Amino acid sequence: MEGNKIYTTTVKNMVKQWYWCGVFGELYGSANETRYANDITQVIKWITEDGDLPKTVTDFFFNPTRLLSLQSRQSAAYKGIMALILKNHARDFISGAEMDFSTYSNEKIDIHHIFPKDYCVGQKYDK
Repeated sequence: MEGNKIYTTTVKNMVKQWYWCGVFGELYGSANETRYANDITQVIKWITEDGDLPKTVTDFFFNPTRLLSLQSRQSAAYKGIMALILKNHARDFISGAEMDFSTYSNEKIDIHHIFPKDYCVGQKYDK
């Protein structure tokens, strides 16, 4: 990329838009070699030549009710939510300690650390 263009706010925001569309659109869930290859060329062209939006951005769709069914640590959207939680210095309800990536990985932090199971059952929330 020419000069320091990669460090500009505009380019950083473009990359963020593409990234989060891929994460919350859950567009990389299975074998997607074609999407990978297209993204490389489309994102670079979008940034360097003011090209069309990458297909990952135009294909993006997120239904907010999807948040109600996130239960798998393997889901891209689940991992995206956890990345945002960790980025914002969240604290574990159980220990009170700030969570970071090593805590998340080592302790296999799961959905019950965000919504404690006993609390949710006690409140009679639907699973």
